[in-house]
Amino acid sequence: MRAITHDQRGEARQVLRLSEQPPPAAPAAGQAQVRVLSRPIHPGDLAGVQGFPGESQQRFATPRIPGLEGMGVIETVGEGVQDLRPGQRVAFFPVPGAWSELLTAPTDLVVPVPEGVSDETAALMLVNPLTLLTLLRAVEDAQHGQAGPVVQTAAGSSVGKLVSAAALKHGIPLVNLVRGATGAQTLRQRFPDCRPSRRATRTGALRSGTRPAAGGLRSYWTRWADP
Repeated sequence: MRAITHDQRGEARQVLRLSEQPPPAAPAAGQAQVRVLSRPIHPGDLAGVQGFPGESQQRFATPRIPGLEGMGVIETVGEGVQDLRPGQRVAFFPVPGAWSELLTAPTDLVVPVPEGVSDETAALMLVNPLTLLTLLRAVEDAQHGQAGPVVQTAAGSSVGKLVSAAALKHGIPLVNLVRGATGAQTLRQRFPDCRPSRRATRTGALRSGTRPAAGGLRSYWTRWADP
């Protein structure tokens, strides 16, 4: 099978490569084999490839396959598995080796994908909602019962769009910041009821443009990595 692999720590663009790897073992009892169709690239995936300061830069004994989340189609299931069937669309997390064509996972980490949900959305539907819930709790804790505008950077990211939808549902005043005019226009069209999206390219412009949009009041900031 094909997979994205790396055999040492380093910058992703320097150490990642497409290679042929042995297929995973057939699923045992309580497991399912998934043919992966879509997998996201999370900042945490890239951090795992790069490693942390002080970690060894020596080559691994065997290549490693990054990725923990994705979606695909069930190929086969192990003994005793009744809730999943071959051909069924599923999402999975956290299952190591998501950046490959095939993986074998415990069935309690595999979730059926509802009809009407695209492959790309399904590949992100397990981690990002948990991130959103963590954010909402953090904003609630930071506000201490005194509601105020929330300023969000990287608002065009997949998590950022979830934040915008949640802000509308929960009545949270939200100011979105993006890098370019195209991104701002896209967000305005998708979330017309949110505060105007702002293009921010310099620190001074960011501050001068954001304060009026936030009503000149104390605001709470969230920051996400760009997609």
